[in-house]
Formats: sequence, C-alpha cells, structure tokens
Amino acid sequence: QLLQRTDAAAAERLVRELVAQQMAELTPEEREAVGLTDSVIENQIKLGATPWFRRLLAYNPRPALEQVKCPVLAINGEKDLQVAAKENLAAIHEALVAGGNTQVTTKEFPKLNHLFQHCTTGAVSEYGQIEETISPEVLETISHWIQEHTKH
Repeated sequence: QLLQRTDAAAAERLVRELVAQQMAELTPEEREAVGLTDSVIENQIKLGATPWFRRLLAYNPRPALEQVKCPVLAINGEKDLQVAAKENLAAIHEALVAGGNTQVTTKEFPKLNHLFQHCTTGAVSEYGQIEETISPEVLETISHWIQEHTKH
C-alpha cells in the first residue's frame, strides 16, 4: 500500500497507522529495551513516508544480483534490526546462485548489530553507547576471505 501512495501526507498517514499497529504489540518495557522512544518513532515515521524510502522499499535487487559473477562475501549481524539477517542472506545467496555464481559465501555473526558491533539488543539507540567500532571476528572473516580470493 505504501508504494502506491504518491501524496506525501497520505503516505505519512499510512506509515503512522502501520507503526501504531506494531507499537500496540509491544509493551512499554519492550519499546524501551530496543530504544523506541517517541522521538525515534517520530523520526522513523517521517523517514518511512519520504519518496526516497518508498523507492527503496520498491527496489528488487534480485535481477542485479543474478548478473554478479565475481566472488561475493555477504555478511550480516544476527541482532541487526535494520536488515533481517537470515532472510536477506538466504535471498542474496539464492539470487547469486540462480544467476550462475559459484563463488558465494554468506555468514551471519551472532550477537552483532547492523554495524557489526557486539550488542545487547541490536537497537539503533545502542550504537553510540558501544565502544567497539567493528568486531574483530568480522574483520578477520573479511581479511581471510579477501586473501583466499586474491591468491594467484
């Protein structure tokens, strides 16, 4: 429904309805645990109603992924609340393989957020509170993958 809304006000009303439905399923304690303050929710509503975000939702990366023939390393953090790790890694793998790519590696990192930081909840509000820039396991995985795929 959101993708069909060309009027910004109508899109925002729909996003507000959808967010209200989702928030009704959470207790105040659950909302607080993942950092969903009123201001965070309001910012997400405004973002969700923008033409840019609606285009992002409409974009299907599968045709582009099916054209990729070079080696691919796709990684996600298990506690990533912005990109669902299991679903996205599976879809990326499936699209690459469907296009004939035989050099596909996917990896989900336990207890890591969207920024590949060790975290408690994965909430965006945690990002600034975590001292770790990126987990050593991720750096090691990327480093080893690059070394393996650049041997002559």
